[in-house]
Amino acid sequence: SSHWVQAYFSEGARGMGPISAFPEEVALLKVDGWIGWRSTAFLRLVGVKVALVDSFWGPIWRILDFDVGDIGGRLGFLPILFPEATVFGHCSVYTNLVAMVAISFVIALCLEIPEGDQSPNRIKQLQEILAIWDHGRSLIQTLVAFVLGSYLSSIINKWQVKRGTYGKLVGRTRDAIMKAACFFSTPSPNGELAHLAPQADSARATIIRYLNLAAELSILKARGMMDNEANTRPFLEQLGLLEHDEWERLVPGDRHTTAYFWALSLTRQCEQLGIISNMDMVAFAETISSCRGVANDLLDMLPNGYPYCHVQLVNFITKLFILFLAITGGLMMAVRRHNWKMIPCSGPFLCEESEEPPASWWFALAAMLIGCHSCFQGLLELQHHFNNPFLGDCQGVPREPIMYGQIRRFSSWMIDGRCKVKWEVKPEKAT
Repeated sequence: SSHWVQAYFSEGARGMGPISAFPEEVALLKVDGWIGWRSTAFLRLVGVKVALVDSFWGPIWRILDFDVGDIGGRLGFLPILFPEATVFGHCSVYTNLVAMVAISFVIALCLEIPEGDQSPNRIKQLQEILAIWDHGRSLIQTLVAFVLGSYLSSIINKWQVKRGTYGKLVGRTRDAIMKAACFFSTPSPNGELAHLAPQADSARATIIRYLNLAAELSILKARGMMDNEANTRPFLEQLGLLEHDEWERLVPGDRHTTAYFWALSLTRQCEQLGIISNMDMVAFAETISSCRGVANDLLDMLPNGYPYCHVQLVNFITKLFILFLAITGGLMMAVRRHNWKMIPCSGPFLCEESEEPPASWWFALAAMLIGCHSCFQGLLELQHHFNNPFLGDCQGVPREPIMYGQIRRFSSWMIDGRCKVKWEVKPEKAT
């Protein structure tokens, strides 16, 4: 069966032509087979609404919305159902899990105790070693709970600030577009400035394009791709935000600031021509400065928000605790394994005499170790997801529906004047 998922695909993001021709409707991408079934009916069990959107990296999945209550009330708490949206979507997690479980099993299988009179003494020695490692693990466990908990709390708080700052950038960009459409509106055909109508229309469209360009460049800088000419320039040209030789005139490292400067310079020229008043120019200049300030605030919070020594120490302590957990688990398995043959048969499931524990015993211990390691390794992996919310993965902020849908449609309407107020002040008739 075929299913449809919402996607801001080719017509909604790329190849749109001039900004005045931005489409109003969102394209739909047809997804067949397993992917389509999984993206609709299957994810209802998880409580997540996803969409395939066209982004800077091409088509990617984004989480558009989810209900916090559905995560626990349904099956959303199981990471295996939607791993790419969880900390278990990266292969590094599984690499660490396999390594730690392998350490435990190697210790359990390699510590052989010979049969004979010395066997009880060797088991006691092994238990003493286990007690030493377990004591070290318990000492680090308290430190890990405090250090890792406070570290993740600060990371989550910073992520929320980044998300809020991005919301401010979007809101102030909308505010600037609205003011540009108002201040640079087409003069009345019967007014004194009727001859400046073409210049006003051109200035309005160009300034709104610069505002969209600056906002897009701000996000690209947050992704570390702003100065990547091979990928960024064609992307901006396909969006209709970049024209002719404008890329060469954008200051490297401050391309978003250059776009704001262009909008401000054009505003000044319009004021000199008489298209807008000096008061309107001052008000619009303050709006542009506000947009630039929010964009810089967003960028200042992204790179290296924490001291390197702090991040390194948190990762070292957590990794050391996981290693101690693996070694302790291996020693415990070794002791239990050699004590197995001394356990008398009891019950229908353990009535078979054997020197080695059954496969179910090994499977239960492996499941326990994987569960413990997954919890701590998953908490540590959260730092990668919260570090930058604008990357091209499922965890990123779903900005494509906002930038390629809402703001572009709003810009198109403002440029074309489709939402222009029809009320006009009429002179009173003489009595």
